[in-house]
Amino acid sequence: MVWKKNFASVIMWAVYFLGISAALMYRIYGAVVEGGLQKSGLPPLLAAGGFAGIILLFVLIRLAAKRLYVRYGQEGSEAAGLIEGVLFIAFITAGIFLRMANFDHAGEDAAYYEIAKVTEKSGILEVAHGATYIYMCLLRVLFLIVGNKWIAGIVLQLVLQFVAAILLYIAVRKVAGTVASLIFLGMMMLLPGQVMSGLTYSPQMCYLCIYAITFLCVNAFLEGQARGHSNRRSRILLLFFAGALIGLACYLDVLGLTLVLPVLFALHVKKEHSIRREAVCSVLVVIVLAVLFFGAFICMDAFLSEKDIFSILNAWGEIFCVKTRDLWFWYGEDTLTGILLLSLMVFGACGFWICGKYHSFSVWIVMFLLLCIMSYFHLPVEYMDVELYLLIVGSILSGIGIRECMRDGKCREVACDNLSVNENMDEDCQEAEGMEKLQGENTEEIKMQEAPKQVKYIENPLPLPKKHVKKALEYSVEPQEEWMHFDIEISEEDDFDI
Repeated sequence: MVWKKNFASVIMWAVYFLGISAALMYRIYGAVVEGGLQKSGLPPLLAAGGFAGIILLFVLIRLAAKRLYVRYGQEGSEAAGLIEGVLFIAFITAGIFLRMANFDHAGEDAAYYEIAKVTEKSGILEVAHGATYIYMCLLRVLFLIVGNKWIAGIVLQLVLQFVAAILLYIAVRKVAGTVASLIFLGMMMLLPGQVMSGLTYSPQMCYLCIYAITFLCVNAFLEGQARGHSNRRSRILLLFFAGALIGLACYLDVLGLTLVLPVLFALHVKKEHSIRREAVCSVLVVIVLAVLFFGAFICMDAFLSEKDIFSILNAWGEIFCVKTRDLWFWYGEDTLTGILLLSLMVFGACGFWICGKYHSFSVWIVMFLLLCIMSYFHLPVEYMDVELYLLIVGSILSGIGIRECMRDGKCREVACDNLSVNENMDEDCQEAEGMEKLQGENTEEIKMQEAPKQVKYIENPLPLPKKHVKKALEYSVEPQEEWMHFDIEISEEDDFDI
């Protein structure tokens, strides 16, 4: 889905680009200092050189994009699908292998096993954090089925992680293409921190599954706003589930607020008056439903815990209040991961200027900045890994930029872009080129529908009268004068006229 560039989008891009560029150079500087080269004067030079190298790489790929299209653009779709399938299977297989290899290091962040295991007198402990309570209920159901086996909780954690990874892979592929989804899946499966998160008792993966399902529903809502809903019933169901899931995600954790942003940006998809009015109504319905379901979950929580609603709201506010401020919050321990993802994001940010007056960055830049603000103030609870959500949005931004980079001057996709464009959802370039034409056609259709019907007469099927032609009689034999006598006398007995 694309938006038209304006002053606000350019300012947002500039803030985003300067921020990730500064973060990248800082991470490179820190890595060089950690290597023991702080006295040689190399850290600033290497930091600036790394940034300049990424920009140079972008320029070189842009220069080669047209040639790559001419050579591979028309024949790369089957190969791209094959490459995607091979990489997907390779990442999943590598993720399973790494988790099996580190199975001996499995553990838990807190006493979730002791709280959730089945005993004669114990019940589920009431917890103010909704995601934690849902996770412990899920553990209790599992222990009721298989018994109080500690390893069962780890298996559940792995299942939840892989289900969430596949759902997010599909969601990221829909909004940003295959390159972004492969970047996300590769980091999700291979990063050491993510490997250990799948082997540790924590409510994070349970909430991530709910977040992924909600993200898919929001993507379907955006697709419907961009392309139009063909079925009224499916549109109503989509609006209902989008609002309900957003309300649930916001109730369980403050990270659910990030899913409201794509819904708000759906207002800028269409420009015609009637379609824009329909988009505004759809967005308002989703937001109202999200607020109503959030309130409904708060009331249900108060009813089940036999507490006052205001006490529940106060507890929710205390959990997600500002705890501390930390500027260096992102991948502080994993320097190489931070450098890798920031490099991809800097490279992708340059693609903002490729496709004329349209772009696909705004909503994801705002979501990324919102996650950074949440991380800076430590709004989410400590055991909810915000770095994972930064990884999701960072993969989307880097994938969109790489896709834009691999287009030629006419905004056509090349072979590498076939890996990044979802044929069912994201034909951003074609949508950008034909947006004005489509808007003109839609306007003409609206005018034709509003204009009064005119009666159109058919041609007369009957023959018209022939034109009179004066004729002169001429004969070859001239009659004699005595023949020209017509007064014939008849007898009295001739009664032929009676």
